[in-house]
Amino acid sequence: MLVAERVRVREIDDDEVKRLLRIIRRGTGSVVTWRRAQMVLLSAHSWTGGERNGT
Repeated sequence: MLVAERVRVREIDDDEVKRLLRIIRRGTGSVVTWRRAQMVLLSAHSWTGGERNGT
């Protein structure tokens, strides 16, 4: 199975975090936009795929 390499581009500021959280919490609109917002926010907090449920 091929896995894409992780990429980090830059830090995000507080306004960007708030906007991403609004998109995620709203739960309406495009699923693609919601998923991208979630991934950007998780990436900004250095989350990796293996860190689920506090492990």
